[in-house]
Amino acid sequence: MKKTTLTLIFLFIICTVFGQVTIVDTTTGVLQATANNSYSEPSAETTRFGITDYYLCANVFTLTQTTQLLTANFLGENARSISMPPNFSIFIVNNSSAGLPKLNSNVTNTTLVQNLFEAPVNLFRIPINQGFTVTQYNVSTGKTDIAVDFTIANGNNSVILPAGTYWMIAAQYTPDSSPGEISSYWGWLASSATSTITPKEFGKNSFSNGWTNINVTGGTATSLAWKLTGNTNLSQDDFSVANLSIYPNPTTGIVNLNLPENVSINNLKLYNSFGQQINVDLNSQENKIDLSNLSSGVYILAGQTNVGTFNKKLVKI
Repeated sequence: MKKTTLTLIFLFIICTVFGQVTIVDTTTGVLQATANNSYSEPSAETTRFGITDYYLCANVFTLTQTTQLLTANFLGENARSISMPPNFSIFIVNNSSAGLPKLNSNVTNTTLVQNLFEAPVNLFRIPINQGFTVTQYNVSTGKTDIAVDFTIANGNNSVILPAGTYWMIAAQYTPDSSPGEISSYWGWLASSATSTITPKEFGKNSFSNGWTNINVTGGTATSLAWKLTGNTNLSQDDFSVANLSIYPNPTTGIVNLNLPENVSINNLKLYNSFGQQINVDLNSQENKIDLSNLSSGVYILAGQTNVGTFNKKLVKI
């Protein structure tokens, strides 16, 4: 009995190790900056007096098969402040037909950050020690490295993506700079590691110009400094209905349903906060729901699938 148990444990460890892969690792070529904008750009996002302000950076990565994302480590530094980031935001965005991070249609430069993107992964303002940690912080240099655990940051639910090309967007929330608040900007350090696609940047003030290449002292960054790991050894349970996600949430209109590969929706219902059912139509080809005509408020999206039922809270703004 003991021998059998040990054998099973050994096989489990082997399978787990073989399933974990490094998807991106450009940390060995990091370019140490003496000022935040020497080798990186501030990746901040904030709501300032009712207006959304942001400046974001993105780096491309590719998954060759369905993968559970495990961890990400971002090498960076904090500018204009001696305080550590209080929270952190992660958006993983689909690659557009133009080879750029994909934006929602009809967005404007003042659109709320979490609604800018058709994002399969939208982890908005993760609190410190709830899926994101500061692994290194140097007061004198501002060096600030960030680690993200996707499962914890996603409410202890796995983050699973199908094979494809995506863009990672990492940003620090910046307070409103009201009296007593400290405004700070986290910058993502560049790397000399080889990359065929240049990292991109854009912000509220440059929104009309779209995504542009990140420039650094002496040239263009070939990559940003980060590491991403995942698990490709997935069981059937990993594709369960628990891993269905909806985005953007909150939403101003169109809602996307991100379904695991083996999940299909058989029936869908929407309820308001009073428990009243509201008719909605699902675009089954694109898995989209249009809530543009609904009033602002909290709704419950209830569905039946081939692998079980789900209930998701949805906020219309």
